[in-house]
Amino acid sequence: MPQNSQPFPSVAVIIATRNRGSSAVTTVQSILANPYPSFKVLVIDQSDTTSTEEALAPFKTDTRFIYIHTKIIGLAHAHNLGISQSSSELIAITDDDCEVPANWLDRIVTAFGQDETIGMLFGNTLAMPHNAEEGFVPEYKITTARLVQSSWRFSRARGMGACMALRRKAWLEVGGFDGLMGCGAPMQSGEDADMALRLNLKGYRVLETPQVQVLHYGFRTFAEGRQTVYRDAFGVGVSLTKPLRLGHLSLLPLFLYEFFWLTLRPVIWNVVRWRRPFRFTMVRGFMAGVKAALASPLGAVFCRFRDF
Repeated sequence: MPQNSQPFPSVAVIIATRNRGSSAVTTVQSILANPYPSFKVLVIDQSDTTSTEEALAPFKTDTRFIYIHTKIIGLAHAHNLGISQSSSELIAITDDDCEVPANWLDRIVTAFGQDETIGMLFGNTLAMPHNAEEGFVPEYKITTARLVQSSWRFSRARGMGACMALRRKAWLEVGGFDGLMGCGAPMQSGEDADMALRLNLKGYRVLETPQVQVLHYGFRTFAEGRQTVYRDAFGVGVSLTKPLRLGHLSLLPLFLYEFFWLTLRPVIWNVVRWRRPFRFTMVRGFMAGVKAALASPLGAVFCRFRDF
């Protein structure tokens, strides 16, 4: 168990879902199977039908389960709503197409107990078996733990929102997730990396650890994959442009590295070798994100867009 803390700090598990009732059932079942003694599972349902609520109805007899429906669409909004409806010290987040192991919550608590300066963590998101000829399952995998202490390292340690956790006090200090970011919101993606970067600018460190992991069932066709690549690049462009607008010029080298080395260089290299520049989707997404971030008004809360 974590050092220098209460033996069992409470954990709130947030799951955002939209029209994925049967999938969300599997996710909730796996979390409730954790033997950790102090946690709640909050499902934030943004579905436009009652099918998801009906699928999750059997869990309502479990005192650890809380169901909340909202008409507002957006991943960041769902996360903020779920966290605001809890009082737990630690927040764990996964997706409605994931399955967690029985030690998931215990390992999250143990990881945060190592150091009070850790404001957020990412674990491994492992792809379940699938037909690789028809598509892929997004995953994020590391083999050794790494602690991100400076914004420069975010290009190598960005994590994946399907397996992440954060401290409530850190979430409060930056005003929560940016409500205009994430799937379903105007900025499309990047709410997870955006939160990590904003926390780092506030002095918190971000831990990536292979000790915490989930299994991901989210299969995508290659056509859907191109859309995912575009949205992810869009989110990176947005996340890096916002703090630059506020004068955090220390992020300029990271911005240039992300665009010229990680985004544009592969395209140029493929053109030189007379290969199809398949990563041009990333360039378009990144630049569209920069444009959107420059055109959208920032609010009074630290490094967040103004909510409408």
